[in-house]
Amino acid sequence: MLNNIRFANYMWKRVSRIDDKNMHLLCTWLLFFLPAGNLFSQGAALQNLKKDIDIQPALQEAVDKARDGDVIILPEGEFYVGKTVVITRFISLRGQGLKKTILYQPEATPDSVLRQRDHINIIRYDINKETPGNIVISDIGFRSKKPSIVDGDGGSTARTSGITLIRCIDFIIERCRFEYFGNSGISVRHQDTLARGLIRNNEFYYNAGNGLGYGVTVYGSNDQWIPDPKFGTSNFIFVEDNVFDFHRHSIAANSGSLFVFRHNKVLNNIAASGGHAIDVHEARQEPYGSRAMEVYNNVLINTTYTDSTPIIKGVRKSPSGGVLETAGIAIRNGDALVFNNIVKGYEYAVTMSNWYWGRTVQPYPMPYSPGYLSGKLLGPDHSGIGSAESRGDAFIWNNTNDPFLEGKNDTAALFRNFEPDWWKEGRDYHFQPKPGYQPYPYPYLVKTKDRAEGTEIVLKLH
Repeated sequence: MLNNIRFANYMWKRVSRIDDKNMHLLCTWLLFFLPAGNLFSQGAALQNLKKDIDIQPALQEAVDKARDGDVIILPEGEFYVGKTVVITRFISLRGQGLKKTILYQPEATPDSVLRQRDHINIIRYDINKETPGNIVISDIGFRSKKPSIVDGDGGSTARTSGITLIRCIDFIIERCRFEYFGNSGISVRHQDTLARGLIRNNEFYYNAGNGLGYGVTVYGSNDQWIPDPKFGTSNFIFVEDNVFDFHRHSIAANSGSLFVFRHNKVLNNIAASGGHAIDVHEARQEPYGSRAMEVYNNVLINTTYTDSTPIIKGVRKSPSGGVLETAGIAIRNGDALVFNNIVKGYEYAVTMSNWYWGRTVQPYPMPYSPGYLSGKLLGPDHSGIGSAESRGDAFIWNNTNDPFLEGKNDTAALFRNFEPDWWKEGRDYHFQPKPGYQPYPYPYLVKTKDRAEGTEIVLKLH
Protein backbone atom coordinates (compact mmCIF):
# COMPACT_ATOMS: atom_id res chain seq x y z
CA MET A 1 0.00 0.00 0.00
CA LEU A 2 2.91 2.41 0.84
CA ASN A 3 4.39 1.77 -2.60
CA ASN A 4 1.01 2.56 -4.14
CA ILE A 5 0.90 5.89 -2.27
CA ARG A 6 4.41 6.77 -3.44
CA PHE A 7 3.43 5.85 -6.95
CA ALA A 8 0.34 8.03 -6.59
CA ASN A 9 2.50 11.03 -5.72
CA TYR A 10 4.63 10.32 -8.76
CA MET A 11 1.57 10.00 -10.96
CA TRP A 12 0.07 13.20 -9.63
CA LYS A 13 3.17 15.13 -10.63
CA ARG A 14 2.92 13.56 -14.05
CA VAL A 15 -0.69 14.66 -14.51
CA SER A 16 -0.65 18.05 -12.79
CA ARG A 17 -1.52 19.42 -16.23
CA ILE A 18 -4.75 17.50 -16.78
CA ASP A 19 -5.12 17.15 -20.47
CA ASP A 20 -6.91 14.22 -22.15
CA LYS A 21 -3.79 12.10 -22.46
CA ASN A 22 -2.72 12.56 -18.83
CA MET A 23 -6.24 12.08 -17.49
CA HIS A 24 -6.41 8.76 -19.33
CA LEU A 25 -3.07 7.81 -17.76
CA LEU A 26 -4.33 8.70 -14.27
CA CYS A 27 -7.62 6.80 -14.70
CA THR A 28 -5.75 3.75 -15.92
CA TRP A 29 -3.53 3.78 -12.83
CA LEU A 30 -6.54 4.24 -10.52
CA LEU A 31 -8.29 1.31 -12.13
CA PHE A 32 -5.42 -1.09 -11.59
CA PHE A 33 -3.85 0.05 -8.32
CA LEU A 34 -6.54 1.38 -6.00
CA PRO A 35 -8.83 -0.96 -4.06
CA ALA A 36 -12.24 -1.46 -5.65
CA GLY A 37 -13.97 0.19 -2.71
CA ASN A 38 -12.28 3.49 -3.62
CA LEU A 39 -13.38 3.30 -7.21
CA PHE A 40 -17.07 2.53 -6.91
CA SER A 41 -19.58 4.51 -4.89
CA GLN A 42 -21.67 1.39 -4.41
CA GLY A 43 -21.93 -1.97 -6.13
CA ALA A 44 -19.96 -5.09 -6.73
CA ALA A 45 -18.62 -6.63 -9.93
CA LEU A 46 -17.79 -10.18 -10.88
CA GLN A 47 -15.31 -10.07 -13.73
CA ASN A 48 -13.11 -12.37 -15.76
CA LEU A 49 -14.86 -15.56 -14.67
CA LYS A 50 -14.39 -18.46 -17.02
CA LYS A 51 -17.18 -20.46 -18.61
CA ASP A 52 -18.61 -23.48 -16.82
CA ILE A 53 -17.13 -22.88 -13.40
CA ASP A 54 -19.06 -22.73 -10.14
CA ILE A 55 -20.01 -19.08 -9.73
CA GLN A 56 -21.69 -19.61 -6.36
CA PRO A 57 -18.68 -18.97 -4.06
CA ALA A 58 -17.74 -15.71 -5.77
CA LEU A 59 -21.32 -14.53 -6.07
CA GLN A 60 -22.15 -15.40 -2.46
CA GLU A 61 -19.02 -13.59 -1.28
CA ALA A 62 -20.01 -10.50 -3.25
CA VAL A 63 -23.53 -10.69 -1.82
CA ASP A 64 -22.24 -11.05 1.73
CA LYS A 65 -20.05 -7.95 1.36
CA ALA A 66 -22.69 -5.84 -0.39
CA ARG A 67 -24.94 -3.28 1.26
CA ASP A 68 -28.60 -2.42 0.80
CA GLY A 69 -29.03 -0.82 -2.61
CA ASP A 70 -25.92 -2.36 -4.19
CA VAL A 71 -26.05 -3.93 -7.64
CA ILE A 72 -23.95 -6.97 -8.51
CA ILE A 73 -23.11 -7.08 -12.20
CA LEU A 74 -22.65 -10.59 -13.58
CA PRO A 75 -20.35 -11.23 -16.54
CA GLU A 76 -21.20 -12.80 -19.84
CA GLY A 77 -20.90 -16.58 -19.90
CA GLU A 78 -22.48 -19.80 -18.64
CA PHE A 79 -21.82 -20.54 -14.98
CA TYR A 80 -23.12 -23.37 -12.90
CA VAL A 81 -24.40 -22.77 -9.40
CA GLY A 82 -23.26 -25.49 -7.04
CA LYS A 83 -25.33 -24.25 -4.12
CA THR A 84 -28.18 -21.77 -3.55
CA VAL A 85 -27.10 -18.14 -3.38
CA VAL A 86 -28.89 -16.67 -0.36
CA ILE A 87 -29.54 -12.92 -0.20
CA THR A 88 -30.91 -11.20 2.90
CA ARG A 89 -30.38 -7.54 1.93
CA PHE A 90 -31.78 -5.23 -0.76
CA ILE A 91 -29.24 -6.28 -3.39
CA SER A 92 -29.94 -6.31 -7.12
CA LEU A 93 -28.50 -8.65 -9.75
CA ARG A 94 -27.89 -7.79 -13.37
CA GLY A 95 -26.46 -9.89 -16.16
CA GLN A 96 -25.47 -9.06 -19.72
CA GLY A 97 -28.63 -10.48 -21.30
CA LEU A 98 -30.80 -13.57 -20.88
CA LYS A 99 -28.82 -15.40 -23.56
CA LYS A 100 -25.44 -14.00 -22.51
CA THR A 101 -25.37 -14.56 -18.74
CA ILE A 102 -26.69 -17.99 -17.80
CA LEU A 103 -26.76 -19.53 -14.33
CA TYR A 104 -27.55 -23.23 -14.35
CA GLN A 105 -27.76 -26.37 -12.27
CA PRO A 106 -25.71 -29.08 -14.01
CA GLU A 107 -27.37 -32.17 -15.44
CA ALA A 108 -24.78 -34.24 -13.57
CA THR A 109 -25.97 -33.02 -10.17
CA PRO A 110 -27.84 -35.88 -8.45
CA ASP A 111 -31.51 -35.24 -7.72
CA SER A 112 -30.82 -36.17 -4.11
CA VAL A 113 -28.56 -33.10 -3.89
CA LEU A 114 -30.97 -30.76 -5.68
CA ARG A 115 -33.76 -31.70 -3.28
CA GLN A 116 -31.80 -30.26 -0.37
CA ARG A 117 -32.86 -26.85 0.90
CA ASP A 118 -29.48 -25.28 0.15
CA HIS A 119 -29.58 -26.47 -3.46
CA ILE A 120 -33.24 -26.42 -4.53
CA ASN A 121 -33.13 -22.76 -5.68
CA ILE A 122 -30.51 -20.95 -7.71
CA ILE A 123 -31.24 -17.67 -5.92
CA ARG A 124 -33.21 -17.25 -2.69
CA TYR A 125 -34.10 -13.85 -1.30
CA ASP A 126 -34.84 -14.19 2.42
CA ILE A 127 -35.87 -10.57 3.02
CA ASN A 128 -38.74 -10.80 5.53
CA LYS A 129 -39.25 -7.04 5.76
CA GLU A 130 -42.17 -4.71 5.21
CA THR A 131 -40.10 -1.85 3.80
CA PRO A 132 -39.65 -1.43 0.03
CA GLY A 133 -36.53 -3.20 -1.18
CA ASN A 134 -36.57 -1.97 -4.82
CA ILE A 135 -34.57 -5.03 -5.79
CA VAL A 136 -34.15 -5.52 -9.53
CA ILE A 137 -33.11 -8.84 -11.08
CA SER A 138 -32.55 -8.54 -14.80
CA ASP A 139 -30.88 -9.85 -17.94
CA ILE A 140 -30.02 -13.34 -16.70
CA GLY A 141 -30.91 -16.81 -17.96
CA PHE A 142 -31.69 -19.45 -15.31
CA ARG A 143 -31.70 -23.16 -16.12
CA SER A 144 -32.06 -26.39 -14.18
CA LYS A 145 -31.92 -30.06 -15.13
CA LYS A 146 -34.51 -31.11 -17.67
CA PRO A 147 -37.43 -32.35 -15.56
CA SER A 148 -39.38 -35.56 -15.77
CA ILE A 149 -42.82 -35.23 -17.34
CA VAL A 150 -43.92 -38.86 -17.08
CA ASP A 151 -42.50 -41.71 -15.04
CA GLY A 152 -39.52 -43.37 -16.68
CA ASP A 153 -38.65 -40.64 -19.17
CA GLY A 154 -35.22 -40.14 -17.58
CA GLY A 155 -35.81 -36.55 -16.52
CA SER A 156 -35.07 -35.03 -13.15
CA THR A 157 -37.62 -35.43 -10.35
CA ALA A 158 -36.15 -32.65 -8.19
CA ARG A 159 -38.67 -29.86 -7.53
CA THR A 160 -36.30 -26.99 -8.24
CA SER A 161 -37.04 -23.27 -8.60
CA GLY A 162 -35.00 -20.55 -10.24
CA ILE A 163 -35.66 -17.62 -7.89
CA THR A 164 -37.57 -17.66 -4.60
CA LEU A 165 -38.47 -14.35 -2.96
CA ILE A 166 -39.69 -14.37 0.65
CA ARG A 167 -41.50 -11.23 1.84
CA CYS A 168 -39.71 -8.97 -0.59
CA ILE A 169 -41.55 -5.70 -1.32
CA ASP A 170 -41.39 -3.73 -4.60
CA PHE A 171 -39.09 -6.13 -6.43
CA ILE A 172 -38.76 -6.30 -10.21
CA ILE A 173 -37.72 -9.33 -12.26
CA GLU A 174 -37.34 -8.46 -15.92
CA ARG A 175 -35.70 -9.66 -19.14
CA CYS A 176 -34.79 -13.04 -17.69
CA ARG A 177 -35.38 -16.60 -18.89
CA PHE A 178 -36.40 -19.56 -16.72
CA GLU A 179 -36.04 -23.05 -18.14
CA TYR A 180 -36.32 -26.66 -16.93
CA PHE A 181 -37.31 -26.09 -13.29
CA GLY A 182 -39.25 -28.96 -11.77
CA ASN A 183 -41.39 -26.74 -9.56
CA SER A 184 -41.37 -23.13 -10.76
CA GLY A 185 -39.26 -20.55 -12.52
CA ILE A 186 -40.13 -17.93 -9.91
CA SER A 187 -41.74 -18.47 -6.50
CA VAL A 188 -43.05 -15.48 -4.54
CA ARG A 189 -44.12 -15.64 -0.89
CA HIS A 190 -45.71 -12.46 0.39
CA GLN A 191 -47.55 -11.37 3.50
CA ASP A 192 -51.32 -11.69 3.32
CA THR A 193 -51.69 -7.91 3.53
CA LEU A 194 -48.65 -6.74 1.55
CA ALA A 195 -47.88 -8.05 -1.93
CA ARG A 196 -46.16 -5.52 -4.18
CA GLY A 197 -43.86 -6.84 -6.91
CA LEU A 198 -43.45 -6.95 -10.68
CA ILE A 199 -42.50 -9.80 -13.03
CA ARG A 200 -42.33 -8.52 -16.61
CA ASN A 201 -40.80 -9.15 -20.02
CA ASN A 202 -39.43 -12.59 -19.13
CA GLU A 203 -39.40 -15.95 -20.91
CA PHE A 204 -40.59 -19.13 -19.20
CA TYR A 205 -40.03 -22.46 -20.91
CA TYR A 206 -40.61 -26.09 -19.89
CA ASN A 207 -40.86 -25.58 -16.14
CA ALA A 208 -42.87 -28.74 -15.74
CA GLY A 209 -42.20 -31.52 -13.26
CA ASN A 210 -44.29 -34.68 -13.18
CA GLY A 211 -47.50 -33.50 -11.48
CA LEU A 212 -46.11 -30.00 -10.89
CA GLY A 213 -44.57 -27.43 -13.17
CA TYR A 214 -45.27 -23.71 -13.06
CA GLY A 215 -43.83 -20.59 -14.58
CA VAL A 216 -44.69 -18.51 -11.52
CA THR A 217 -46.10 -19.46 -8.12
CA VAL A 218 -47.53 -16.96 -5.64
CA TYR A 219 -48.27 -17.71 -1.99
CA GLY A 220 -49.47 -15.54 0.85
CA SER A 221 -48.54 -16.21 4.46
CA ASN A 222 -51.96 -17.85 5.05
CA ASP A 223 -52.42 -16.17 8.42
CA GLN A 224 -55.70 -14.38 7.66
CA TRP A 225 -58.45 -13.90 5.09
CA ILE A 226 -58.17 -10.21 4.35
CA PRO A 227 -61.62 -8.61 4.07
CA ASP A 228 -60.89 -6.58 0.92
CA PRO A 229 -58.19 -7.40 -1.67
CA LYS A 230 -58.37 -3.81 -3.02
CA PHE A 231 -58.77 -4.57 -6.71
CA GLY A 232 -57.21 -2.02 -9.03
CA THR A 233 -54.40 -1.07 -6.63
CA SER A 234 -50.68 -1.86 -6.62
CA ASN A 235 -51.01 -4.32 -3.71
CA PHE A 236 -50.66 -7.41 -5.88
CA ILE A 237 -47.87 -9.38 -7.50
CA PHE A 238 -48.03 -8.18 -11.11
CA VAL A 239 -47.10 -10.59 -13.89
CA GLU A 240 -47.21 -8.84 -17.25
CA ASP A 241 -45.78 -8.95 -20.77
CA ASN A 242 -44.15 -12.36 -20.34
CA VAL A 243 -44.11 -15.41 -22.62
CA PHE A 244 -44.86 -18.87 -21.17
CA ASP A 245 -44.36 -22.08 -23.13
CA PHE A 246 -45.06 -25.65 -21.94
CA HIS A 247 -46.14 -25.69 -18.32
CA ARG A 248 -48.81 -27.32 -16.21
CA HIS A 249 -49.93 -23.93 -14.93
CA SER A 250 -48.18 -20.83 -16.19
CA ILE A 251 -49.14 -19.26 -12.87
CA ALA A 252 -50.47 -21.03 -9.78
CA ALA A 253 -51.33 -19.63 -6.37
CA ASN A 254 -52.46 -20.53 -2.86
CA SER A 255 -52.39 -19.53 0.83
CA GLY A 256 -53.86 -16.04 0.70
CA SER A 257 -52.19 -15.09 -2.59
CA LEU A 258 -52.79 -11.83 -4.46
CA PHE A 259 -51.76 -11.49 -8.11
CA VAL A 260 -52.52 -9.73 -11.38
CA PHE A 261 -51.81 -11.64 -14.59
CA ARG A 262 -52.11 -9.39 -17.65
CA HIS A 263 -50.83 -8.88 -21.19
CA ASN A 264 -49.03 -12.23 -21.26
CA LYS A 265 -48.77 -14.84 -24.00
CA VAL A 266 -49.22 -18.45 -22.90
CA LEU A 267 -48.44 -21.33 -25.26
CA ASN A 268 -48.71 -25.13 -25.06
CA ASN A 269 -49.99 -25.38 -21.50
CA ILE A 270 -50.22 -29.18 -21.69
CA ALA A 271 -47.36 -30.46 -19.56
CA ALA A 272 -49.69 -32.40 -17.23
CA SER A 273 -53.40 -33.14 -16.90
CA GLY A 274 -55.43 -30.36 -15.38
CA GLY A 275 -53.01 -27.90 -16.84
CA HIS A 276 -55.03 -24.72 -16.62
CA ALA A 277 -52.87 -21.87 -17.83
CA ILE A 278 -53.94 -19.65 -14.92
CA ASP A 279 -54.93 -21.36 -11.69
CA VAL A 280 -55.82 -20.41 -8.11
CA HIS A 281 -55.89 -23.28 -5.63
CA GLU A 282 -58.49 -23.98 -2.99
CA ALA A 283 -57.72 -24.57 0.68
CA ARG A 284 -56.88 -28.12 1.60
CA GLN A 285 -55.07 -28.68 4.85
CA GLU A 286 -54.25 -24.95 4.78
CA PRO A 287 -56.78 -22.56 6.31
CA TYR A 288 -57.67 -20.33 3.37
CA GLY A 289 -56.45 -21.02 -0.16
CA SER A 290 -55.90 -18.28 -2.76
CA ARG A 291 -57.33 -14.86 -1.95
CA ALA A 292 -57.81 -12.88 -5.20
CA MET A 293 -56.70 -12.51 -8.79
CA GLU A 294 -57.15 -10.16 -11.73
CA VAL A 295 -56.64 -11.81 -15.12
CA TYR A 296 -57.03 -9.77 -18.29
CA ASN A 297 -55.75 -9.01 -21.78
CA ASN A 298 -53.85 -12.29 -22.10
CA VAL A 299 -53.56 -14.60 -25.11
CA LEU A 300 -53.69 -18.32 -24.26
CA ILE A 301 -53.08 -20.75 -27.13
CA ASN A 302 -52.82 -24.52 -27.21
CA THR A 303 -52.25 -25.94 -30.67
CA THR A 304 -52.27 -29.59 -29.57
CA TYR A 305 -54.17 -32.02 -27.40
CA THR A 306 -52.68 -33.13 -24.10
CA ASP A 307 -50.78 -35.88 -25.97
CA SER A 308 -49.01 -33.24 -28.12
CA THR A 309 -50.83 -34.24 -31.32
CA PRO A 310 -52.36 -31.40 -33.38
CA ILE A 311 -55.92 -30.35 -32.64
CA ILE A 312 -58.44 -31.56 -35.24
CA LYS A 313 -61.50 -29.47 -36.10
CA GLY A 314 -64.52 -30.59 -34.11
CA VAL A 315 -62.69 -33.49 -32.42
CA ARG A 316 -62.43 -33.30 -28.62
CA LYS A 317 -60.32 -36.42 -28.23
CA SER A 318 -57.34 -37.32 -30.39
CA PRO A 319 -56.93 -40.78 -31.99
CA SER A 320 -54.20 -41.56 -29.45
CA GLY A 321 -56.30 -40.52 -26.44
CA GLY A 322 -55.28 -36.92 -25.88
CA VAL A 323 -57.95 -34.35 -25.05
CA LEU A 324 -58.40 -30.62 -25.14
CA GLU A 325 -57.07 -29.09 -21.95
CA THR A 326 -60.06 -28.19 -19.80
CA ALA A 327 -59.64 -24.51 -19.00
CA GLY A 328 -57.53 -21.53 -19.89
CA ILE A 329 -58.39 -19.89 -16.55
CA ALA A 330 -59.55 -21.87 -13.50
CA ILE A 331 -61.25 -20.15 -10.57
CA ARG A 332 -61.06 -22.52 -7.61
CA ASN A 333 -60.97 -20.11 -4.67
CA GLY A 334 -61.29 -16.49 -3.64
CA ASP A 335 -62.35 -13.38 -5.55
CA ALA A 336 -61.66 -13.13 -9.27
CA LEU A 337 -61.91 -10.58 -12.07
CA VAL A 338 -61.39 -12.27 -15.45
CA PHE A 339 -61.91 -10.31 -18.66
CA ASN A 340 -60.67 -9.52 -22.18
CA ASN A 341 -58.73 -12.77 -22.57
CA ILE A 342 -58.29 -14.51 -25.93
CA VAL A 343 -58.32 -18.28 -25.47
CA LYS A 344 -57.70 -20.89 -28.18
CA GLY A 345 -57.35 -24.66 -28.02
CA TYR A 346 -59.06 -25.15 -24.62
CA GLU A 347 -62.38 -26.82 -23.91
CA TYR A 348 -63.48 -23.77 -21.92
CA ALA A 349 -62.09 -20.28 -21.53
CA VAL A 350 -62.99 -20.07 -17.82
CA THR A 351 -64.15 -22.66 -15.29
CA MET A 352 -65.15 -22.65 -11.63
CA SER A 353 -64.29 -25.78 -9.71
CA ASN A 354 -62.84 -27.18 -6.49
CA TRP A 355 -60.59 -30.19 -6.91
CA TYR A 356 -60.37 -31.04 -3.24
CA TRP A 357 -64.00 -30.74 -2.12
CA GLY A 358 -65.66 -31.08 -5.51
CA ARG A 359 -68.74 -33.29 -5.96
CA THR A 360 -69.51 -33.20 -2.25
CA VAL A 361 -72.39 -31.61 -0.41
CA GLN A 362 -71.29 -28.37 1.24
CA PRO A 363 -73.11 -25.74 3.28
CA TYR A 364 -73.63 -22.31 1.73
CA PRO A 365 -71.51 -20.30 1.40
CA MET A 366 -68.60 -22.55 0.56
CA PRO A 367 -65.77 -21.16 2.72
CA TYR A 368 -63.37 -18.82 0.93
CA SER A 369 -64.73 -19.58 -2.53
CA PRO A 370 -66.40 -17.05 -4.88
CA GLY A 371 -69.49 -15.65 -3.18
CA TYR A 372 -68.28 -16.50 0.30
CA LEU A 373 -68.28 -12.97 1.71
CA SER A 374 -71.62 -11.89 0.21
CA GLY A 375 -73.19 -15.22 1.16
CA LYS A 376 -71.93 -14.99 4.72
CA LEU A 377 -73.39 -11.50 5.00
CA LEU A 378 -76.72 -11.92 3.19
CA GLY A 379 -77.46 -15.65 3.03
CA PRO A 380 -78.38 -17.88 0.07
CA ASP A 381 -81.33 -15.86 -1.28
CA HIS A 382 -79.51 -12.69 -2.27
CA SER A 383 -78.53 -11.58 -5.78
CA GLY A 384 -77.19 -8.50 -7.56
CA ILE A 385 -73.98 -6.58 -8.07
CA GLY A 386 -74.23 -3.96 -5.36
CA SER A 387 -71.25 -3.58 -3.09
CA ALA A 388 -72.75 -5.81 -0.39
CA GLU A 389 -74.49 -8.25 -2.74
CA SER A 390 -71.35 -8.96 -4.78
CA ARG A 391 -68.66 -8.70 -2.14
CA GLY A 392 -66.18 -11.52 -2.73
CA ASP A 393 -67.83 -12.67 -5.96
CA ALA A 394 -66.30 -13.57 -9.31
CA PHE A 395 -66.78 -11.27 -12.30
CA ILE A 396 -66.17 -12.76 -15.75
CA TRP A 397 -66.71 -10.80 -18.97
CA ASN A 398 -65.64 -10.23 -22.57
CA ASN A 399 -63.47 -13.34 -22.98
CA THR A 400 -63.36 -15.41 -26.18
CA ASN A 401 -62.60 -19.07 -26.90
CA ASP A 402 -61.81 -20.88 -30.14
CA PRO A 403 -61.43 -24.53 -29.02
CA PHE A 404 -60.60 -26.00 -32.42
CA LEU A 405 -58.55 -23.13 -33.84
CA GLU A 406 -61.18 -22.31 -36.44
CA GLY A 407 -60.91 -18.56 -36.22
CA LYS A 408 -64.25 -18.07 -34.46
CA ASN A 409 -65.54 -17.54 -30.94
CA ASP A 410 -67.54 -20.46 -29.55
CA THR A 411 -69.91 -18.89 -27.01
CA ALA A 412 -70.84 -22.32 -25.66
CA ALA A 413 -67.20 -22.85 -24.67
CA LEU A 414 -66.70 -19.65 -22.68
CA PHE A 415 -67.58 -20.87 -19.19
CA ARG A 416 -68.43 -23.92 -17.13
CA ASN A 417 -69.47 -24.15 -13.49
CA PHE A 418 -68.48 -27.59 -12.19
CA GLU A 419 -70.33 -27.12 -8.88
CA PRO A 420 -73.78 -25.70 -9.74
CA ASP A 421 -75.13 -26.64 -6.31
CA TRP A 422 -72.59 -24.38 -4.67
CA TRP A 423 -72.45 -21.37 -6.99
CA LYS A 424 -75.24 -19.53 -8.79
CA GLU A 425 -75.03 -16.94 -11.54
CA GLY A 426 -76.15 -13.55 -10.31
CA ARG A 427 -75.41 -14.45 -6.72
CA ASP A 428 -71.84 -15.80 -6.58
CA TYR A 429 -70.55 -14.98 -10.08
CA HIS A 430 -71.51 -12.45 -12.73
CA PHE A 431 -70.98 -12.09 -16.48
CA GLN A 432 -70.39 -8.35 -16.45
CA PRO A 433 -67.81 -5.85 -15.20
CA LYS A 434 -67.46 -5.26 -11.50
CA PRO A 435 -69.05 -1.88 -10.70
CA GLY A 436 -66.52 0.83 -9.94
CA TYR A 437 -63.50 -1.28 -10.87
CA GLN A 438 -60.61 0.31 -12.74
CA PRO A 439 -57.48 -1.72 -13.52
CA TYR A 440 -54.17 -0.52 -12.16
CA PRO A 441 -52.38 1.54 -14.85
CA TYR A 442 -50.62 -0.45 -17.55
CA PRO A 443 -47.73 -0.78 -17.97
CA TYR A 444 -46.92 -1.03 -14.30
CA LEU A 445 -45.83 2.30 -12.89
CA VAL A 446 -42.21 2.15 -11.78
CA LYS A 447 -40.78 5.37 -10.39
CA THR A 448 -37.21 5.75 -11.59
CA LYS A 449 -36.13 7.30 -8.32
CA ASP A 450 -37.28 4.18 -6.46
CA ARG A 451 -35.17 1.81 -8.50
CA ALA A 452 -31.54 0.88 -7.89
CA GLU A 453 -30.24 2.92 -10.84
CA GLY A 454 -27.99 5.04 -8.62
CA THR A 455 -26.10 2.02 -7.31
CA GLU A 456 -24.54 0.81 -10.53
CA ILE A 457 -20.78 0.58 -10.80
CA VAL A 458 -19.50 4.14 -11.13
CA LEU A 459 -15.89 5.12 -11.62
CA LYS A 460 -14.78 7.53 -8.89
CA LEU A 461 -11.70 9.69 -9.04
CA HIS A 462 -10.21 10.53 -5.64
